[in-house]
Parts: sequence; structure tokens; C-alpha cells
Amino acid sequence: MEKELSNALRKGLPFPILKVIEYLSGDGFSWGRQYRVAGYYTASMMW
Repeated sequence: MEKELSNALRKGLPFPILKVIEYLSGDGFSWGRQYRVAGYYTASMMW
């Protein structure tokens, strides 16, 4: 993954987009559930 990210940076992909991709791919795709649960509890507390 690290090699692919550095290749993409050399090709001209913007650095912030690469950082987001790196962050989201770090834990596989389990991050989606964590954000969904956080949003659920935040919405509940705002009511």
C-alpha cells in the first residue's frame, strides 16, 4: 500500500486525497461502522 501511495503522489494525485485514502484503508473497512455508531449517538444526544 505504501508503494502504491508514493507512486500516486509522483503521478500528481493531490496529497490530501492520498491521506484520506490512507486513513480509510488502514483499518480495512471497519471504520464505516464506527462513524455510523458515532453519528447515531451524536444525533441521540442532540434530541
